[in-house]
Amino acid sequence: VGMTTEIQRSAQRFGFLEDMLRTTWTGGASLPVVTIKFSQNDLKLTVYKHVLVKKSSYFRELFSPDVRNATSELVVDDVAPHTMEELVEFMHTGEFSDPSYRSSIDKLKELHAGAYKLGVAEAWSLCIDAISVRLCRCAVYFGSLRRRIRCRP
Repeated sequence: VGMTTEIQRSAQRFGFLEDMLRTTWTGGASLPVVTIKFSQNDLKLTVYKHVLVKKSSYFRELFSPDVRNATSELVVDDVAPHTMEELVEFMHTGEFSDPSYRSSIDKLKELHAGAYKLGVAEAWSLCIDAISVRLCRCAVYFGSLRRRIRCRP
C-alpha cells in the first residue's frame, strides 16, 4: 500500500512538472506570479498563479476568465499566515512542510479550516483523515480507561 502511494505522489509531481514546463517553454514567456500579503503582518508569499488555480477552487474562481482579475497582489485576511504558508507548500508538493501537524489538534483545525476556505480539497481530505485517526485513538483510550477504573453509570 505504501509503495502505491509513493508511485501516485510521483505521478502527480511529474504531471505538475510537465504542465509547468509546457507553460514555461511555450512562447518563452515567464510564468505569472501572485504575491499574497496579510494585513496582520509583513509576510509576503510569492506563488505561481497556475499552482493556485490548479490546486484551489477559490483561486480558480478568483482568476477565472469571467472575473478578469489581473491583479498580481492579494490580501488574505481570513487565513492565518502560517496556515497559508503550509497550504502553499502543500499545493506545490502534495505534502505539508511541518510533519508535526498530525500531533497538534490545533494545527489540524487551522489547516482544515484554511483548506476548506480556499478549496484545497486534497489538504482538506488529509486533515479530515488525521482528525478521524486522532478521534478513534481517543475513543479507544477512554474506553479502555473506563474499563480499568470500572466507572459506574
